[in-house]
Amino acid sequence: MASASTSTVLSEKKNVHNLNNSGNSAYSKSENALRYRDWLNVPERERYAEKIQLIKGQDPYEIAAWSTNVSDLPSTTYMDIVNYLLFTTSAYTNDQLRSYKGLDAYNQFVCGWVRDTGVCIINNKCIVTAKVLHSQR
Repeated sequence: MASASTSTVLSEKKNVHNLNNSGNSAYSKSENALRYRDWLNVPERERYAEKIQLIKGQDPYEIAAWSTNVSDLPSTTYMDIVNYLLFTTSAYTNDQLRSYKGLDAYNQFVCGWVRDTGVCIINNKCIVTAKVLHSQR
């Protein structure tokens, strides 16, 4: 379960409510800010709405309080990640993802590129967020 330990810093990075036409963030505090889903085209918006129904319709980009307690993170093994990235069926092509490049994320995590992890538990589902530092390639 989520603990009382939360971080408002983590909620700032989820503030993608204002995007300009190029897709870049424009972190303004306008009351008329568009939500993330408002920038999606119709099929993507419908799929997004379907996905967030698993967490009672709560948009992860609008969550203000994230737990920083590491014990709230779900236990996950390397094989869980491999199975997801390689063998999950794509919603767009109905083919397996076979995202070998996505396995680089494991190395980024091990090398310390992943920071500011946050967890929010809604409807017994665990939503995880993190900041991934820019690589110098």
